[in-house]
Amino acid sequence: MTMNCQGLFFSEFKLPVPIANLRVGSERPATQVARIMARLEPIFLRTRPDIVLVPGDTNSALAAGLAANKCNIRLAHVEAGARCNDLTMPEEVNRRLIDHIGSTLFTPTETCNQNLRREGIAGDRVVRTGDTMYDLFIRCRAQIMASDIDERLDLSPKGYALLAVHHQRTIENRKVILGILKAVLRLRRIRFVLPIHPHTLSRLVDFNLYRKLTRAANLEMINPIGYFETIKLASSARLVATDSGGLQKEAFWVGTPCVTLRDSTEWVETMRRGGTSWRGPMRSE
Repeated sequence: MTMNCQGLFFSEFKLPVPIANLRVGSERPATQVARIMARLEPIFLRTRPDIVLVPGDTNSALAAGLAANKCNIRLAHVEAGARCNDLTMPEEVNRRLIDHIGSTLFTPTETCNQNLRREGIAGDRVVRTGDTMYDLFIRCRAQIMASDIDERLDLSPKGYALLAVHHQRTIENRKVILGILKAVLRLRRIRFVLPIHPHTLSRLVDFNLYRKLTRAANLEMINPIGYFETIKLASSARLVATDSGGLQKEAFWVGTPCVTLRDSTEWVETMRRGGTSWRGPMRSE
């Protein structure tokens, strides 16, 4: 049950072949950031881009931002200003660091602008562009609706729930992931579909949970799926349960109720408009 997720997205969106492959895989976070920086530096110094554009809050985004800063290249951050106010989350640390060294910050919402102002970041550095993920969602609606993944999996509309978990805080903690899975298995009348990320799969195996899940009557684990298929499943589902900020927004856009499997969220707008938190009200609200 493995698949090259990177290759899947390159194929789906018909992206050109990258000019460089850093060949940095799954590593310990500090090692991963250091290796990306070391391999990007000679590329930046050779190509001398006018600006480096990084999206989101991943380790690769942070590493690219730091490398650009050390090479004296301007840095722009897409999806700037998102905050969950939980500094124990690696993603929260990453996005704050990127925002504070960035020269141009593209924000998706007014809440993100407010977050930056509270941190002393304002003026011409901040440009509210709207949400690029929403732009993609609108652009790809025809391909999304054309997907037949629900038929291939024999899923009836509103007859299942989509489960998606991949955050480090979720899958690296046996107690947390076990609590989520126990809740899922108790809901015997709901059929759950879990597209399983390779790293999530490896942790389930390490925690001796995978074999038990393969025998669960109401949980179906499937290979990783692409963007179009994911949103199609979310749109037809009775419920989405996820720790993914992206899928949390996408469930909101397609009108499917979402249970956010985290203590806090950077996308508080979805919570204020009818979403549900796994552990109660969002601290960042």
